[in-house]
Amino acid sequence: MKNINSIFNKNYKDYLKKVAMSDFSSKKDILGIEIKDNKIDLPFLNRNFNIFSEKITDQYFIEADYSHCVLFCNYLLQCPDKKPIFSDWVSYNSFKDSAPLINYFENNTHLLIANAFTKNIDICKKACDHIGGQLVDINLPYDLVRKFYILPKIPILFLFNDSDEEFQAVAKILFENCAEQYLDAECIAVAGTLFAQYLIKSSGLKIN
Repeated sequence: MKNINSIFNKNYKDYLKKVAMSDFSSKKDILGIEIKDNKIDLPFLNRNFNIFSEKITDQYFIEADYSHCVLFCNYLLQCPDKKPIFSDWVSYNSFKDSAPLINYFENNTHLLIANAFTKNIDICKKACDHIGGQLVDINLPYDLVRKFYILPKIPILFLFNDSDEEFQAVAKILFENCAEQYLDAECIAVAGTLFAQYLIKSSGLKIN
């Protein structure tokens, strides 16, 4: 564990060093960030994070964990040169290089959420509201449809059907097709996993 933590710590510092050496002032609108007081302000779901040259903290200045660091730094560093054009909502397996991570994504997002909120759709709705879910005028055959901005320029659609006498509960996350112009497949998987964790934590439900 000590060796693993030392590797994470080194990678964490390397990411922050790359961010500190980069100038994002011309890409603020493409990224949806603010730069002030020697830090970058980055919204993530219902929380705001501060990216300093030496660390990343949440709005209460509690240091973010490694998953958040990887996601946020790559979001900044992989920024496209111009704002991508949205054309469709797509599933995770539509992204380049997603194949090795499809099972990971399914188990840590869709199945995790579906198992947590089976017969708990009202709690799921409240959890969605708590982390910034928005009603959206899209006609889809699901009991619950909400739109979230997991990062400023990476919206997702969260879809949920509760279980009944014939079918098990089903949860799905769809991304804008242009999400992969901001993040690689691994980071998109991390984003989905964090979304699932935030949603379940905000509900107060315990996961077996």
